[in-house]
Amino acid sequence: MSPRARAWTFLLALALSGCTIEANLNTGYRPDTTTLRETPLPATLAVRRFRDERPPRIYSTNGRGFMTYVPFIPYVALPFERIDETAFMIGKKLRRQMPPFEEFTYPASMARAIAEDLTASGVFKSVRYVGEDPTDGYRYVLSGVLRASPVETDMTSYGLGIVGVYFWLLPIPVGQTWTSVTLDLTLTDTEKGETVWQNTVSHDYAKWVTLYTSAPNLVYGGKTSFGFVQIPRTAQVDRDSLFSWNFEALRQAMATTRAAIAAAVARQP
Repeated sequence: MSPRARAWTFLLALALSGCTIEANLNTGYRPDTTTLRETPLPATLAVRRFRDERPPRIYSTNGRGFMTYVPFIPYVALPFERIDETAFMIGKKLRRQMPPFEEFTYPASMARAIAEDLTASGVFKSVRYVGEDPTDGYRYVLSGVLRASPVETDMTSYGLGIVGVYFWLLPIPVGQTWTSVTLDLTLTDTEKGETVWQNTVSHDYAKWVTLYTSAPNLVYGGKTSFGFVQIPRTAQVDRDSLFSWNFEALRQAMATTRAAIAAAVARQP
C-alpha cells in the first residue's frame, strides 16, 4: 500500500473509530418536569407494555464504512433496527453482565418512559406502568404499538471513492447519524368504555458530523461490533447509553404528545 493510500486508510479508520466509549444499557430517559395542570385530575392512568410490530432486526458492522472507497457510491448506510435485541444477543454471547432484558427492551422501556413523562406532567392523580398486568381500578389506560425504532449512520465520500475521503480533512460533513421512533398510542376511558385519544406519534432526530466532531463513538461488544457517534450535549438522555438516540427521539415526540393527552382528558366530563 502506498503512503498516500495508508494515509487515507488512517483517515477512514479515525472517522469510524475515533475516541470510543463503552456504551451502557441504561435507557437514560429524563422526562420533562414542566407540569401541565395546577391540580391533577382525580383519575388514575395505567400504561401497558406496547405491542412490538417493528420491522425485522437489522444489524450493520462498522467495517461497511470502507465501502466509501468505492467510486460513484453517493453514501454508505449502516442501518440498525431492534438494537435492544442486538445488544441482548451480543451481551449474552460475550457473557456480559446485563440488566434483565425486560428492563431495556423497547416495548417495555419506552412504555415505562412515557409513564414517567406523564407522571411528571401532573395531569393525573397517579400514573403507573403495569406491563401486561390487569388494569382493574384504573380510570384510564394507555396502550400502544411500537412500529419502528431505526438508527442509521450514513457516510459519504461524495461519490469520489478513496479520493473523496481526502476531503474529510476539510470541515465539511462526513455523514450523519439519524434515528426515529414511531408509536401508535391509544388512551381509553375504562369507565365509559370509549377511546379518549388516539394518534400515531413519530419523531426524527439527526446530527451531521465532520472528521473533527465524529468522536467520541459509543460502542457495544468491542470495537469490531457496533455503535454510534455520541449524541449531542443538548440531548436530555444518558449520552453514554446505547439507546440514547432512540430515547431522545421519544423524549422530543412526547413534548407535543403529553400536551395532547392533557387536552383530551380535560375535555372529559
